[in-house]
Amino acid sequence: MAAHRAQALPGQRHELSGHALGLHSSGTLTTQGVGAALAGTVAQVTSATTAMTVMAMLSVGVTLALARGLRP
Repeated sequence: MAAHRAQALPGQRHELSGHALGLHSSGTLTTQGVGAALAGTVAQVTSATTAMTVMAMLSVGVTLALARGLRP
């Protein structure tokens, strides 16, 4: 969704759109790696069930926090 917004900005130089999309992709990959490492760490310390529950709660919390910024 954010990628489509970045491409749709009028008057924006094409090179900057590419940089924005590259940064978005890098951020997504990094965040997924950090999330997997965190889930693995929680699972090592507790159990797989607890790790999945903790990660699900974190996911919902982050989604709700970010959703506010997407509303007009």
